[in-house]
This record gives sequence, structure tokens and C-alpha cells, in this order.
Amino acid sequence: MALHCTFYNFVRIHKTLRITPAMAPRVTTRLWEMKDIVALVENAEAAVSPNVRGPCKPRVAKVAISNWGTTQHGDNAALAVVVGLQR
Repeated sequence: MALHCTFYNFVRIHKTLRITPAMAPRVTTRLWEMKDIVALVENAEAAVSPNVRGPCKPRVAKVAISNWGTTQHGDNAALAVVVGLQR
């Protein structure tokens, strides 16, 4: 859509105006060609850097500790249960 609007306003000469719509309010003083629009698009694409993602972080397991009671020696025993993976 933007390419069509740019072509319509800067390249196409209108019969009633006898100039382009961009030349009427003096936005530009020359008649553009399609290669000017192509150069604008190429410069805009070159200016945008691609999203480069870094390496993935390793997954680390979450561990929930719960007191399970006492052992036969009277010590508190703990039970470790793997809950899920954390990113």
C-alpha cells in the first residue's frame, strides 16, 4: 500500500494538476522515477538490522523440598520432588 501511495504522489503526473501531487505543494521539485522509490526501499531495508538471537539458556529443574517426617534415628528427612523445568 505504501508503494502505491508513493508512486501515486511522486511519480504519476495527474491530468488535472499537470504535475505530481507532491510537486503541487512543493514537497519535491522534481519528477521521481521508479528507481528512486526502489532506492528508498533498499536503503530502508539496509538500515534495519536483523534480530539476531543469542544461544538458548539451558533448562534448570526446579526442586521442591518438603519435610517428610522423621527417620528411625530421629533426624528430619527431606524429600526432593522435581516440579518442572524452568527456562
